[in-house]
Amino acid sequence: MIVHEGGILEAKLAIHGSDVIPTEIKSLLKSGKLSTKAMPVGRFNELHQDYVCSCALRVGRELLAILPDDLVIVTALDNVLNSSTGHMEEQPILSVAFSRSTVDGLNLETIDPSDAMKNFVHNMSFKKGAGFSAVAALDAQRFAVTV
Repeated sequence: MIVHEGGILEAKLAIHGSDVIPTEIKSLLKSGKLSTKAMPVGRFNELHQDYVCSCALRVGRELLAILPDDLVIVTALDNVLNSSTGHMEEQPILSVAFSRSTVDGLNLETIDPSDAMKNFVHNMSFKKGAGFSAVAALDAQRFAVTV
């Protein structure tokens, strides 16, 4: 966690999406047997997006609840493919600036976490078929109030 001048708090969040989101769908057949099949890539990616966005929203809400600051930047990091090296690397996949007034105005019981990101300044590159791509973390200086 970093505290910037002007009272802007920045938190980095390690996401382990491939460890959390299941890769198989299990269902009970009429015969009583358990059926297991691979989860479609698009469904996995949608669940991963909702998971990442809900984690970021949770961290943002918790920090705003315990601190007097009005703006918190949360950057979610996860392993993504670096196309120049061919290796998986921990990179920012979501960076969002949560403002107290906007978070307080959300009906958290009914929102979709991924859709809720539209209410905030954020960087996210997501495609249902490909999943997340690396993005630039938001720069706290962008939100600094100059006196």
